[in-house]
Amino acid sequence: MSRIVTARHRRSQLPIAAASHDDAGRSVIDGRDPWHERNDMMVAALPRRCVAGLIWAVALLPVMVWAKPAGLAFMQGVWSGPGLQLSLDTERMLANADPTKPFQWDALVIRNISDRMVTFWIGERRFIGLFDGDALSLSIEGSLETMRLERRSAH
Repeated sequence: MSRIVTARHRRSQLPIAAASHDDAGRSVIDGRDPWHERNDMMVAALPRRCVAGLIWAVALLPVMVWAKPAGLAFMQGVWSGPGLQLSLDTERMLANADPTKPFQWDALVIRNISDRMVTFWIGERRFIGLFDGDALSLSIEGSLETMRLERRSAH
């Protein structure tokens, strides 16, 4: 006759089926601890909660993906003027200030917005822009002049 002993029952040296109570005073029925059964049920309910959360996330995904940030929409586009072209993608917060490198996009960092005046960085360069519809008055750090750029229409 073999004896089945768990770590919890080593003190009593009784097989699980023969023990009527465990060390914490909970009853053990047919070698199965009701406390662990309850924990198993809670663990089984956890995946159902995760699935419900996942369903909500998938349902809301189209709303989040296609929603445009309305606060920065006035900056979006390709701005060009004499000697300078800026491409601003406010949806992805990326910008390009060098038209000879069309695939090199740098981080667009907004530092301050006051009505239509925006202080922003493209890579290491700081800009101050006054946006007025499809016109942009732009000052670049280190330069004394203000450039006038216009938004290029998309073809």
